[in-house]
Amino acid sequence: MAGPFLKIDNKFISKLEIFGQNNSPFDLYLKNFDFRDQTFKSFYISVINSKDLNDFRGEISKIKKFNFEKEYDPHISLAYGEHNQNIKKELILRMPKLKESIKLTKISLVDVNETISLWNILENFDLQNIQ
Repeated sequence: MAGPFLKIDNKFISKLEIFGQNNSPFDLYLKNFDFRDQTFKSFYISVINSKDLNDFRGEISKIKKFNFEKEYDPHISLAYGEHNQNIKKELILRMPKLKESIKLTKISLVDVNETISLWNILENFDLQNIQ
């Protein structure tokens, strides 16, 4: 959603925690199941790039700058790797109907090692400001 951040220090972590305390959960609107011929976007749920989501990203960029202008294609990855397109098409036909939306209730600070396809969650922050 935001980043990459090349340097993560305690000040940034504290600001993210406060950000979580001062922001409310909101809905992510789901489009459909989809796939690409990309290792890290092999099979995923496409998410609508809503005003709420962009505003949220914008507030994070005020805490620590990142390339906000870079093309942003929100999605929820379901599988990484090189998989046959026909298998992915068949899988989509077998998937259950998606909900219209899901609630974004927390943000996570994640260290991504793309060389070995490993995600390491450093911190989780609940969105707590219930309006």
